[in-house]
Amino acid sequence: MNKNVTASLEISVWLNCPHCDFYINLMDESDTNGRYHNEDGHILKQACPNEVWMDAHEKFHVEDVECSQCKGVFDVKELEW
Repeated sequence: MNKNVTASLEISVWLNCPHCDFYINLMDESDTNGRYHNEDGHILKQACPNEVWMDAHEKFHVEDVECSQCKGVFDVKELEW
């Protein structure tokens, strides 16, 4: 008899801080100095859109990301996959 299990999907959106090169996961507020940038699905809606992904990823935008390492602030534009 086969057993059923539940899978878990984890999504990370990685980038390097342009100020100190710290490797940041936009989905992890401990990397963005306590700010949760995916409020109301802001990041996920852009990363996994209903439209053509290539077109949507060119429009990807997250403002005022603060690096938890150096406290530098920057915006993210475009998403590669």
